Amino acid sequence: MTIHRHQKFHFLVLTAVLLLGFNSSWATDDVKICIKYETHFTDWAMGDFYASSSPHDYIAIRPHVLVWDNDSNIPMFNYFTDDVNCTPTLALNSAHDFEIKVYAEALLVDGNVIRVYDNIDNPIIHAQVVHPNWNPPGDGPFPFTHQYNYNFKVSNILAAAGWTVNRRPGGLSNLDITYFTDPCPSTGSSCFQTNGGDHRIMLSLDDRDRKSTIAHETGHEIAYTKKGNDESVSDCSFYINDSEDCSNGDTGATSHCNKCVEHQSCAAWEGFADFYMVAAWNYEGDNNCDYNDDGDSCAVENHWMEDYSCLFDYDGYGMEWDWTHFWWEMYSNRGYSVGDIAQIYNLSDPEDWFDVYIDLRSAAIDFGKSFSIWDTWADFNGVDH
Repeated sequence: MTIHRHQKFHFLVLTAVLLLGFNSSWATDDVKICIKYETHFTDWAMGDFYASSSPHDYIAIRPHVLVWDNDSNIPMFNYFTDDVNCTPTLALNSAHDFEIKVYAEALLVDGNVIRVYDNIDNPIIHAQVVHPNWNPPGDGPFPFTHQYNYNFKVSNILAAAGWTVNRRPGGLSNLDITYFTDPCPSTGSSCFQTNGGDHRIMLSLDDRDRKSTIAHETGHEIAYTKKGNDESVSDCSFYINDSEDCSNGDTGATSHCNKCVEHQSCAAWEGFADFYMVAAWNYEGDNNCDYNDDGDSCAVENHWMEDYSCLFDYDGYGMEWDWTHFWWEMYSNRGYSVGDIAQIYNLSDPEDWFDVYIDLRSAAIDFGKSFSIWDTWADFNGVDH
């Protein structure tokens, strides 16, 4: 029998259809993989965002996801998600199993990247397999959760840092911020650590449960990088915090604290990090600006050092709490952005601070800000010393 060309074509099409119909391994599903972070914040009630009682799942912001075909032994996706927390639509073989892994890094607004590593002496980026052998049950988006791990608490860091940097990049772009699930070697607590140009955020086990602390240390990174990785001369070696000298301040602290009387360089430097934290977690203009989970509000103007300290000469001294109030006023009601405030720190040349308050005031005026507005609110909040 002679088969003509057009008959041969139809025969091949029919054969392909039959093969597809009887060989299910050729079938594909159109799939999106979507990631959430399981969080256990102890200060969940602080602020306006991520304020649901813990534990609670929040969508991941552009995490790095690997979708690995276990049968073909090839990656089907290995990059940052492009739809907030979901991969693009992937054509996955419905007869295959896939490993879904989430790396502890995320690509955020303006090209900024956060990464979470384990030990400072042997830095390896954290990763979690959220499903080892997943078989697509059909088309559609499928949610997976990066689980909270009590030993490392990486999901907390990713959630808090991702939100903070994505919402308040401070005018920075293409910044690589590194976090370690390791405390500061010198203190055992959390800190922003610099060493010859290297800089990193070290987080103690308890502080990894605090979205406020994660944002505070990130604020130090923003200010430091804005200045071109120069050190500040913040001197936190002096503080008055006992009931005799500072009756309504923090008591029992062994280092600087938000209501301690400190050298102005320490108060101003730490005050920016505190302000950055509240700007990340509160609505702008919020009259109930949560500073912490103890009910303190940074929207209530104050001059705490002048009211509650028994110092007779305030020159050269300050209080983080007063600076937080001041910056919140300038940001929330006087037209300053977070990036503006970071740039004022930059222009004030903090690694060569001489008269801290005057240097910051001069930088603000050089940056085009009104000196009369500055002076009014600096006096009102008691930072002009």
